[in-house]
Amino acid sequence: MRKVSKKQAEINMIYSKLGPEFLHLHDVCEFPGCNAPSEQIHHKLKRGINTLNVESLCALCAEHHAFVESHKNWARENGLMD
Repeated sequence: MRKVSKKQAEINMIYSKLGPEFLHLHDVCEFPGCNAPSEQIHHKLKRGINTLNVESLCALCAEHHAFVESHKNWARENGLMD
């Protein structure tokens, strides 16, 4: 298993708390027209430096998260991916 850097470990620890809080505050899927409960966090920007950037996060239900990930051009056109 690949070792995680100290910096990445710190980011992961913060994110493990940020994620549930974000979903609690954004409890409805943000996909256009969907009112399902949000279940997953989608990163509009590449992770890494943007992992903790709340403005780049989007709360989605599992179905729409899978859709966004498999339809990247559509997601870009609709502001769900940069």
